Amino acid sequence: TIPSLDQFNHMIVYLPNYKGGTFFDPTQKEFGLSALPPLYLEGQTAVLVKEDGHKILQIKPPEKNLSKIIVDREVTLEGDKAVIREMIRWTDYHAAFVRGYFRRHSARPLGESVQELMGSELGGLTLKSAKLKGLEDLDEPLQLDIALEIKVDAPSEQSQAIRIPAYWEKQYIGYQSMEKRRTPFQIEYPIQMKRKLRVRGPRNVVMSFSGKNRSVSNDFFRYDAKLQSEKGVL
Repeated sequence: TIPSLDQFNHMIVYLPNYKGGTFFDPTQKEFGLSALPPLYLEGQTAVLVKEDGHKILQIKPPEKNLSKIIVDREVTLEGDKAVIREMIRWTDYHAAFVRGYFRRHSARPLGESVQELMGSELGGLTLKSAKLKGLEDLDEPLQLDIALEIKVDAPSEQSQAIRIPAYWEKQYIGYQSMEKRRTPFQIEYPIQMKRKLRVRGPRNVVMSFSGKNRSVSNDFFRYDAKLQSEKGVL
């Protein structure tokens, strides 16, 4: 692309003696200086102009697993409903993306912004509360705590079916496959996602699950799943 005055809305700082030469973007509004390299500049080519000439530099690409997304979800069965409490924590690049979304909608109630963000995944669910932490501290993770409620079918003699939402998993790792892909692709901002799910039932109900531990890996991702039951909690 050709530079223009309309595009010059950032100031990039280069420190030659910090970690062998490091670029910073102090004008990035949703990204802290402690997270490197700067958002949208990772892996790009830069021209360093000095009095004694110029130098072509390569801005470092992001480290693997630099961005982390942690989902801690607890489902409690209470008669004809299930209460779902979720804690979602983002770091680095993905914290900047989500932080920007909530800042753009800061003039309206937080609950409305969360409902719009989750979209159709909220079908059948009622958002009871939402709390956001770390919106202004750019060097800290961004954390969203929400409580949801959903009606469940009356339990039969042997089982009870519950639909547990998985919006965040679908959003970040629910990529669509394509047969006979002819062009290369790259995940621009690699992430490490961890999810912990706990299901609590009434005291007089025996909880069990079907399935087994799994580990799947290929050239693009690794997936590990561990199932366990302890003191009535799955």
